[in-house]
Amino acid sequence: MNTIGKLIAFYRHIYSVKQEHLSYETEISQSTISQIENDKVSPTVNQLTKISRALKINSSDLLPKSNTNYPTLDISNANFVEIQEERKIYRELLAAKDKIIKIQEDLISKMNIK
Repeated sequence: MNTIGKLIAFYRHIYSVKQEHLSYETEISQSTISQIENDKVSPTVNQLTKISRALKINSSDLLPKSNTNYPTLDISNANFVEIQEERKIYRELLAAKDKIIKIQEDLISKMNIK
């Protein structure tokens, strides 16, 4: 039977979201997300809300369905092109952020040498 953790991992996989990115978007530690996905801990309602918002799905999508072992996607109102574009922009922003941090570290390093 599906669990909340397996459903989170399922949707994360569908939308190509790494645990690191989900952690950043939700402000939930990556280790906690891993524990939730592996059914070692149960998420709080607040955590479920944050996760569903970050994945752009309804919170109810993360609740196991009693009549099936497979998650279902309601794609009638989903705009997957838009979601994929948002994910691409997000990845580009993270890459730019990493470059900025590297430049800052280099500048700080040079300032400390003198």
